[in-house]
Amino acid sequence: MNNIDYSNYKNKIQSRSTLKFLIGILPRFYNHFLAEINRQIAIVKGARIGKNTYITFSLAIKANKNLCVGDSSIVETSNLDLRDTITIGNHVIINKNVTILRASHEVDSLDFETISNPLIINDFVWIATNAAILPSCKEISKGVVLGAFSILTKSILDENVIFAGNPAKFIRNRKNIYSNLVVESLQGRDFLKYISFRNKN
Repeated sequence: MNNIDYSNYKNKIQSRSTLKFLIGILPRFYNHFLAEINRQIAIVKGARIGKNTYITFSLAIKANKNLCVGDSSIVETSNLDLRDTITIGNHVIINKNVTILRASHEVDSLDFETISNPLIINDFVWIATNAAILPSCKEISKGVVLGAFSILTKSILDENVIFAGNPAKFIRNRKNIYSNLVVESLQGRDFLKYISFRNKN
């Protein structure tokens, strides 16, 4: 289920007429170029950002060494608390207005000191719009879906499951993950694969 198979994407690209293929190049190049600018800004700031990955400009500006994102992922929010490490895998989709908090305070302490935890988000995770991940969550396993407006208070260690609600709870197992999807095509940024797969047998 988790093997990458781009054959459907390749067939769609190869079935296009030459004119339609050429028309598709310009917007893909433009979107890829803008995403690459954001990626390079974040890298200069100390983050590790993989190939064909999109992060917002505002996240790129605030990025630091605590941010690590894999290949072909989408992060459409800048609401990431980078006071501790956030590691995001490959083919991850994080939608708009998602909030990821990494630090809080020790409520029973006389000094109210700050406490923080790192977070690992594994491959093929989809975190939907307006979801929030609290510092008590330390890992989200491969293939997890977190529903829109959910509040996640603990780690999800089972793979390919759907959680939703406040607090987020198990809804059901996920039947499939989007392992055949060119994730960057969701934003029209698939310039490199668009060119590469055109002439592949």
